[in-house]
Amino acid sequence: MTRYGPLESRDGHLAIGDLGGHHVRLTEAGIVILRHGEEPIQLGWNTIASATFDVRTTRFRWPGAVTTALLAVAGAMLHDWEIVDQEYDASFDVVPHEGDAVHVDVTRHHVGRYWVKPVRATQALLRRLIDDPESRMLLRDPERLLAMLRA
Repeated sequence: MTRYGPLESRDGHLAIGDLGGHHVRLTEAGIVILRHGEEPIQLGWNTIASATFDVRTTRFRWPGAVTTALLAVAGAMLHDWEIVDQEYDASFDVVPHEGDAVHVDVTRHHVGRYWVKPVRATQALLRRLIDDPESRMLLRDPERLLAMLRA
């Protein structure tokens, strides 16, 4: 498994969001929206006018690590490790050329914000996959694609 901000590669798949929860899988054929306990929604790239990923960002490079450390300290001091229900503050919206828009709340990998650089890279990747059919072959090797985005 490899992650770069909201992007996660595991078992040959590239997803936006945590693969263990609500997420969006990017394939050569299109976008697959997976909500836990529901049937997948599949949209071909040629049917998509736009796709937008929205999440809170920060300019700080390691928001997940620091947030986790702060929560551990607070939990130890307050002796309260109760985990609250997932609050979805990340969303993915797809506007097809025809028909109704599709919205999904995305499960994040950690509490807090995402570093702004990989979020911008994710949005740029979505635009490229929609606009340039030849670029979709990059999804055949998600690990390599994430390495290219990191560079």
